[in-house]
Amino acid sequence: MSAISFPVFTLLGLLGLLMYAGFDFRRQAFNHLVKRSIMYSFLVYSIVVVHLTIGFIYFPPQAGSIEIQLRPFHFINDWMIAGQQGHWFFWNSVKLTAYNFLLFLPLGVYLVVLFKTRFTTGLLLLFLTSFMIETLQFVFSYVGLLFRRTFNIDDLLLNTLGGLLGMFVAYMVVRFILTKPNPFLKQTDKTKIS
Repeated sequence: MSAISFPVFTLLGLLGLLMYAGFDFRRQAFNHLVKRSIMYSFLVYSIVVVHLTIGFIYFPPQAGSIEIQLRPFHFINDWMIAGQQGHWFFWNSVKLTAYNFLLFLPLGVYLVVLFKTRFTTGLLLLFLTSFMIETLQFVFSYVGLLFRRTFNIDDLLLNTLGGLLGMFVAYMVVRFILTKPNPFLKQTDKTKIS
């Protein structure tokens, strides 16, 4: 019997999002629309991350192999090996590294803008979220629900660093917006004579 793959978590996430949006819109209509729109975009982003990292679940479970890579910055070694194998392999390896870095960049922005998280709390949340994803990939691969996903320390590092960059950019933008003078406020002219 052949296995079928199914995006279980993606479909559950979309169903949950639609239910939440329906109840939320019924309760609040157009109140706080900007903040709620940012929250909805965060929920969609979360569903996309789960889909990209967990993906399709196989039914029935397949006999799978698992790999654990615990050497930090091993991706540099992968680049050197891929560079010797040819142009396509090298750029594919660089692309995968960049995707891992960029994956949590929006999460860093959301932590600052939506949840107003401090730096150390944000760092911990970024690391724990990445660790949870890597652990789920490992467990689901071990029981055969995922096809050949690894627990990779480089993914932890790159995800966390990308999220930190997102937090830094968000902090700078928020600081710039808060310190910029508002042109719509009426400014008083102090040179007038009473």
